[in-house]
Amino acid sequence: ERYRHNADAWNLLGYAHRQAGDVDAANEAYTHALAINRYHLGALEYQGQLFIQLGRIDDAKINLRLMDEQCPVGCKEQRDLEAAIALAD
Repeated sequence: ERYRHNADAWNLLGYAHRQAGDVDAANEAYTHALAINRYHLGALEYQGQLFIQLGRIDDAKINLRLMDEQCPVGCKEQRDLEAAIALAD
């Protein structure tokens, strides 16, 4: 309750759920993080990784395009998701 408006907290919760194999809860947490901050780089990357895991490569590419808007010269999260997409394609 204390962190319900904290995108970082929702992102980390999503990561924990994804690592535990609960993809539905992970996606819900990432979606909540992105509702708070549409351009949260960590949530975009981790949700993109989840999309790849689920075979939703086109959705992962949408996340990458949103990251491109925030990181025109590149950032770690963007590079990591781009590499994961390249491996999955």
